[in-house]
Amino acid sequence: MNYLNAFSQTVPASDSTKSPGTTSESMEVDVHLDEMILIKNSTDNTIILTAEEKNRIYHPWSYSVIIKLTRRKINHAHLKNRLSVLWKPMEKSILIDLGSDYFIVKFLKEDSMQIALQKDLWFINGAFLSVRRWHPNFVASKAHKTVSVIWIRLPELPTEYYDHSILSKISRKLGKLVKTYICTSATLRGRYARICIEVPLGVPVKTHVYIGSLKYTIVYEGDDILCTNCGMIGYTHGMCHNRCAILPTTLPEDTVDTTPQTQNTHNECGKEDWLVVKFKKRTNNSQSKVASCSVDEDTSSKRLLCQRERV
Repeated sequence: MNYLNAFSQTVPASDSTKSPGTTSESMEVDVHLDEMILIKNSTDNTIILTAEEKNRIYHPWSYSVIIKLTRRKINHAHLKNRLSVLWKPMEKSILIDLGSDYFIVKFLKEDSMQIALQKDLWFINGAFLSVRRWHPNFVASKAHKTVSVIWIRLPELPTEYYDHSILSKISRKLGKLVKTYICTSATLRGRYARICIEVPLGVPVKTHVYIGSLKYTIVYEGDDILCTNCGMIGYTHGMCHNRCAILPTTLPEDTVDTTPQTQNTHNECGKEDWLVVKFKKRTNNSQSKVASCSVDEDTSSKRLLCQRERV
């Protein structure tokens, strides 16, 4: 089924569309409320849709979901292929780009939608995939996020605490546990525990957590989204409106993994210090090798020409 045929398809009408959690009954209430408000505030430029019109245009999207890939951008074709591998829908789905990194995935069957919403937490290329049910009047540029996800590290956490229930307790003090790094869950590495958590936006993230009487520092893998001045997620310290100055300090090398660079920041307002991991940028070794080879070939050819001229 190609895109043109898929667009012409409509969601099959059945009793399942009126099951709990679907949009039909809630939409009818919203429709009547919207109509009452619009009629009172209507002007010459206001277009008022009837309840029948709204139900008719909403119905084909009843089994659709709205997705957003957190902190990573991939092209449309690759994203569509990855979603097909993850969700294995029973029918051909449609992926629609809404802008601002939001997409609509249009399903024709409720079971496919339920898999996307309820089966598991989804990751694509290591990035968290946010999935929500479609709702009317969604505008990507005006979408308001209330939570975000971020990977954190707990340096020098004793390995006996690598238990799933203990890590869940730790996560509840910070937000909500989304995923545990496989090397942490299998206790393959002991320098730090690594977990992915869901945290609320608009609230400073925590810098440490206590287990009993022992204090454990939290290191965030979010130097590109975490403000080390105020502890808010969503922007960096360069965009922070807080006037407190930031004084960089050095973190001991044996505190966290030595591969990524870790930066500790301290502000003069007496607030908390937020630790972030800064990963080294990868260099393309193949290009440097090709460049060196080309230089060698040029020099060798020049030598051969010089020898021939001498002869």
